[in-house]
Amino acid sequence: MDSKDWQRINELFAEAIDLSPDERERYLDHRCGADSNIRQEVEKLLRSDDGRDDRFLQPGSVNVATTMPVSEDDPYIGVQLGNYQIKKRLGSGGMGNVYLAVREGDFKQRVAIKILKRGMDTEAILKRFRREIRVLAALDQHPNIAGLIDAGTSDDGLPYFVMEYVNGEEIDDYCDSHRLTIRERLDLFTKVCSAVHFAHQHTIIH
Repeated sequence: MDSKDWQRINELFAEAIDLSPDERERYLDHRCGADSNIRQEVEKLLRSDDGRDDRFLQPGSVNVATTMPVSEDDPYIGVQLGNYQIKKRLGSGGMGNVYLAVREGDFKQRVAIKILKRGMDTEAILKRFRREIRVLAALDQHPNIAGLIDAGTSDDGLPYFVMEYVNGEEIDDYCDSHRLTIRERLDLFTKVCSAVHFAHQHTIIH
């Protein structure tokens, strides 16, 4: 299948995921028609989602305690979300902002937290954000993809999720700084391809 096929599969999956079993059947009959390959891939994703681990999606799964923000530029810097204190913003995307945070308590751990942007919390966007958490939970099975650790809701009602923080560098800079041989570079590239392929199988389309 090419990228257009996977894009269609992703769109069909996104529409069918919240339908009842009977509604799914009628929907896929209508949208897929005689295209059995597309339908099989969508049904495979739906079965995978039905068997997902929902611990990251349960309301109240994280006890949230909020401190006063220490930055006027970004109200989340200095905030405590559950066991995690936000230190700085790492980047910003279409739906949310990503922060570096530190887990407090019995042990310290640096993590990355993505929080839905204020103003983006419409029902449609919230649905997409929750779906992103489900997909990330599935991707956690691959050893070369950063794992999902936790998820919850801030005291002002915005969902977030917590992932492993990887303090890496650009792959070409890494190859040059470590003076990797051609064979070593190819081995590294193979690992990247494996992770991307695994993501494509779980509706992540680049």
